[in-house]
Amino acid sequence: MFIRALLSVLFLIPLSISAQLIESPTLIEPELDLVSRFKFVPALTTGKTGFAYVQQQSDGSEQIHLAHLTAIAPETKANWHSQLASYDGYSEDVSRLSASPDNAMLRTYSVQLSSSFIDLNNRFYDMNTGEYLGLINEHRFSELNDTLHPSERLQEFREVELSFGVDAETVAAYDYSIDAESGNFELMAFQWNTDDTVSITYRFDVYNFGSWIGEEEFTINFTIDETGTHIESYGDIKTAQAEPLTFPLALDPSGYMTLSSKQIMFPITYHFGRWSITLDYPRLADIVEGNIPMRYQLIRY
Repeated sequence: MFIRALLSVLFLIPLSISAQLIESPTLIEPELDLVSRFKFVPALTTGKTGFAYVQQQSDGSEQIHLAHLTAIAPETKANWHSQLASYDGYSEDVSRLSASPDNAMLRTYSVQLSSSFIDLNNRFYDMNTGEYLGLINEHRFSELNDTLHPSERLQEFREVELSFGVDAETVAAYDYSIDAESGNFELMAFQWNTDDTVSITYRFDVYNFGSWIGEEEFTINFTIDETGTHIESYGDIKTAQAEPLTFPLALDPSGYMTLSSKQIMFPITYHFGRWSITLDYPRLADIVEGNIPMRYQLIRY
């Protein structure tokens, strides 16, 4: 009876403690060994798993796709979400992709060219849903004037006119215009800002009553949301968002997409009558972009 009762008591005590009770009447606090029991592994941040990539087709056309990472350790895996856009690769092709620092939005930059015009297009998409949010190109600058956005070239021209004896009242009434159709313009800068706006700068020819007075860079700040793109302010580039710590997305020497140098695997399901099998494969791309937050979690070995 005594042995049975003793065993019942020991059964209720954790093994490590019961062992100490047997070996010594004094309890010794076990040493916490994080190195041998735990490790840090990469982890995904909910809602920040999107990335975009461009694939060139055999006919020369280009497609922009959205995907979401589904696993990052021990293997890196992703699911295709949607096709965002397609270009023929001749009259318009993709030059650049850029994700907002918080990975909430994607910007695509493409050059559209014909015998009569050229457009430098910035299109925006929701990086989570793939929703198209709007277009900003040089034509959004067409309405610029001295009231909306003062011009250095116009001010210099006014000073020259005054030196030639033109009266001040006439010179003060001078205004300027830019030509978004001339083909002589350039996208100079694009920036994601801390207040969730974007700053876009183009260089244009500047005219006064049809007379060319020089070239100048102009900046407009835009807000972008599910309702479209909207002008927020003119003139000054705002404060840029800080570049976050992210798991690096890249292409390996063979052109396969990688995250932290590991190939990203996409599932493909094969169907055989009532049976099916899913296998994972890497995917080729010409451009890949996304700001996947660098995050780790502590797990037990």
